[in-house]
Amino acid sequence: MVFFLLFIVLPGLALVNMLTGGSPFLVRYYLLLLTVFAFLNFTGEIKSIKFFNTIISAFLGISLFLVIPVYVLRAFTEMSIHNVFTHAVLKSPLVAVFWYLAIYGIGMVFDTAVRYCGKNTLTWPPAHFVHGFLAAVPVAFVLTFLALLAGHLAVFDQNPARFWTLILVSTGGTALSFTIINGIMGLSGGRETGVLSLTRALAIGLIFSAVLSLSVAYGIHFDTKEALTMTASTHLLVGFSPDAGRVFLGPDFWVMHLPFLPWLAFLGAIVAGFLGKGIAHSFERFSAEGVRARPFFASAL
Repeated sequence: MVFFLLFIVLPGLALVNMLTGGSPFLVRYYLLLLTVFAFLNFTGEIKSIKFFNTIISAFLGISLFLVIPVYVLRAFTEMSIHNVFTHAVLKSPLVAVFWYLAIYGIGMVFDTAVRYCGKNTLTWPPAHFVHGFLAAVPVAFVLTFLALLAGHLAVFDQNPARFWTLILVSTGGTALSFTIINGIMGLSGGRETGVLSLTRALAIGLIFSAVLSLSVAYGIHFDTKEALTMTASTHLLVGFSPDAGRVFLGPDFWVMHLPFLPWLAFLGAIVAGFLGKGIAHSFERFSAEGVRARPFFASAL
């Protein structure tokens, strides 16, 4: 998918954009990279210019897997910020594809740096953490727009505020919560292997979710007139307006609660598991045939 986007979709879109009056930058950049690639194809085996070949190879790789994806991500996200709100929400899964493309490139650069330092990306715990964070970023981007939509519907805000600080802080905080909560819950792997009990892991996860939620609320309007203090963020956390004067479930409320989603997902899975076991035991008690004899009926219950 990455190579299809990089070498077919993006050059095609860049060409259409240029022919319809848009910026020719990306087309020219692709032509430059094509020229560099052609040159390298002829000089790659010449040992006397090995250092020069290394430089232009690095330029080619960084351009394709980092510069172009980040440039396109910025352009499409900028469009989402300034577009009609409902259109931006509908387009967010499509724009998330370009976030994934940029994240893929950043992940490649990170893995290369880790291997250069002599670490194994498959076994080094910090690499697992970074990979988990990067994988969650495109999902968190879409969730940010869905949270803005929830606030739009809850308080009839026709055009919820969208700007880069909000997008980056919300996306980063939500992706970080996925990684941290997943790691905390992973420590409760059972009575024999788990470092934490399930109840303790849930409690610690709830605390981390609340801290991340407050951090998102504090950061989404950072250095603007609407910037929230930590006290105002706390009021927003429990569903009040920043001045605690009334109940208010606006866009900021939903955006700041995104870090709770991973914790709620684990809690929901646990509740569903206990509910399923309870139904299964009840079925065994009141049915002569038992669960094994009628598994589909038991599953329906």
